Amino acid sequence: MLAACRGTEIFIGVVLAAGLFWTALGSLAMSRARLGGRGAWRVGLGLLAAQGPLLVLEVAFARYRSAAWNGVAERSFLQAALVALAATAPAALAGGAGFVCALRAAGSGGFSRVYPADAWGGALGGALFSFMLVEWVAPIAVGPFLAAVLCLWLRPESGKFRRVSAGLVSCEILVGLGLVWSGLDRRLEERRWHALLPGYRLRTVRDSRYGRIAVLEHPRTRQFSLFQDGGLTAVLSPGKPAPAARDTALFVLAQSRVVPRDVLLVGGGLDRSPHEYRRAGASTVDVVETDPQLLALALDLQGDGAPDPAVRYRCVDGRRWVRAAAAAGRRYDVIVVQPPAPLSASANRFYTRDFFSDLREVLRHSGVVVISIMGSANYPGGTAGRLSAVLYHTLMGVFPEVRAVPGDRHIFVAGKQPGTVSVSPGELGRRLAARGVWLDEFDPDFRTNAELYFTALFEGMIPASQTQGFAAYLRRSRAPTNTDFRPIAYSYALLVWNQIATAAPDSRDPGLNSGANAFFRRLSAFRFQYGLLLPLALLAPVPLLWRLRKKRPHSSVLLRYGVAAAAFATGTFGMATEILLLYAFQNTFGYVYGYLGLLTAAFMAGLALGATAGRRRSSGVRSPAAALGAGMVLCLALPVVLRALHALPPAFDGIGVPAFLLLAFAAGAIDGVTFPLLAAVRRRSEVGRAASSSDSGGAGIYAADLLGAALGALATGAVCVPLLGIEAASFLTALTLGAAWLTVPRGASPS
Repeated sequence: MLAACRGTEIFIGVVLAAGLFWTALGSLAMSRARLGGRGAWRVGLGLLAAQGPLLVLEVAFARYRSAAWNGVAERSFLQAALVALAATAPAALAGGAGFVCALRAAGSGGFSRVYPADAWGGALGGALFSFMLVEWVAPIAVGPFLAAVLCLWLRPESGKFRRVSAGLVSCEILVGLGLVWSGLDRRLEERRWHALLPGYRLRTVRDSRYGRIAVLEHPRTRQFSLFQDGGLTAVLSPGKPAPAARDTALFVLAQSRVVPRDVLLVGGGLDRSPHEYRRAGASTVDVVETDPQLLALALDLQGDGAPDPAVRYRCVDGRRWVRAAAAAGRRYDVIVVQPPAPLSASANRFYTRDFFSDLREVLRHSGVVVISIMGSANYPGGTAGRLSAVLYHTLMGVFPEVRAVPGDRHIFVAGKQPGTVSVSPGELGRRLAARGVWLDEFDPDFRTNAELYFTALFEGMIPASQTQGFAAYLRRSRAPTNTDFRPIAYSYALLVWNQIATAAPDSRDPGLNSGANAFFRRLSAFRFQYGLLLPLALLAPVPLLWRLRKKRPHSSVLLRYGVAAAAFATGTFGMATEILLLYAFQNTFGYVYGYLGLLTAAFMAGLALGATAGRRRSSGVRSPAAALGAGMVLCLALPVVLRALHALPPAFDGIGVPAFLLLAFAAGAIDGVTFPLLAAVRRRSEVGRAASSSDSGGAGIYAADLLGAALGALATGAVCVPLLGIEAASFLTALTLGAAWLTVPRGASPS
């Protein structure tokens, strides 16, 4: 799903929420079925075997449906969410139902044994994905092979159904081998890209730790398009001139009042841009690209012959390179930042005040920074204008002088000292002419009047009337500052992208105010006080239930509600904390694609150990309130710890990843220890003991946890972090746990 619909944290939240929602429904549906121990075992084994083919269908559907939507190359947020909801349903429903089958097969009190086992399975799956599956196994074949291994492992417990189990294992292996040998994975990719770009030939597709890479070749001309996670990264035309890159290089270098010697390109260096900066007068060009596989592909496709020793490629995260350069005393005259649109935390971190402050440290006294963002050439205001206003005011908070040029991409130039940058074509033309810059392809008749030639060139790039109007719009606009811990540009960029993806040129309203866009416009007004509605909603039924308990002293409605509310809040806490850690990990290291499984594995390992510890304490029916209190403390401390990890210099990189894994483990442990305690409290009540004979109470707690986790993933990833920031999202999670802490039973003696 991430590779098909742009690998952003919002879609991580959407996909996780969709899967958790269906798992909860599957567990609730199976809890109403009448199955004995052996019957539950047989049904559970069948559901496990079905997971393999179901995962194949999910992968195929996600790739097909992500491409076959209105014939456009981009998915809107609503479309991607619907794909996620539909694609995750089969395996998630089967997984939730299989969990209840395991409860029934385990007998009375099985919840405290099955729940930790389920968590250990999640930890193992996350580790397998991170260390083996992400780069070495075709996604289409993962399901059958894993199902075959698990069915083979369970075969000794199958009793007289061992032959059936052996048949299932054989079928799974044959299906997996058939998928590999038939090349179905490649054909699905070709089908997807043919729907997006008809006529183009899929040259290669591969997974790296930074995303899924696809290279497409133009059917007639030798031109290659590089995509990563469904987003266009670069267009390469080997052996052909690049006028747009050349003109951009001339414009950028003309911004420096002195002859620029050292240039830094942060992103955007996969095409011929570095060589154009060299031709335009730069002495050295450092190119920083994050993904070594993507860079190697681009250089191989370019095939420009002998490399230029003055163009130095670095495979490292751009932000970490800048911080390392500042520590080493390296300085640049011009820095060009060309990241993807801020549609993810990894891209947004190149548009924040924190990054601009780091750039200022590596600039020489007369240095300039140039950055661009998606915009509109004919209408600089509106949603695209608000996104540009966020970038403008963020730059103004760091640099004394900022100028902007509207276009298909709005270009911003920031100078370290006043009077450096200019958007006057005449001034820029004089600077280049004074340096003696001239290229072979220019008209030789203008060689003696280079200033006039360059002035005319820049007049075509800088429309005077639009530039003045755009500057006035930016100055009078009121926009928030984009920071690492409050990525507000993320939500603005999502709205712009959603409008582009849903625009219908033949309609009166080209996707600007209808459908999901109207929803996103209202969502942009989300405030902190709206987030208080969830804690208040958890507390709202308590007075009514308390009065009911006074009238009916033997009723356990209040106790059951407290258990369900605590399970719901704990699920919200667990998934919200995991999403917060994913955001912070992206901000610190620049990518999370390869570590997504490992962070999940750490969380699930903590969940398993916490559940085991809670099971040992549940014999004395300890109150879950202490676990909820520990979760509140972690939520309140998390922003402080994340800021400290974010501020660590590159020399301490070895501490960062283990620290994030430890935080994920701690969140999982707090989440896991709560559930055996809740199950014990419910089991000791009259209604709970009656229900526990079939362990439907455990299934209900499990479903409440998953529903809370679905809400936590969606609300935190799509709303709270982009609009309110990490600190506010963490504080709201703590308040939700506090509301559950007030409702949770402090203990229940046997009736």
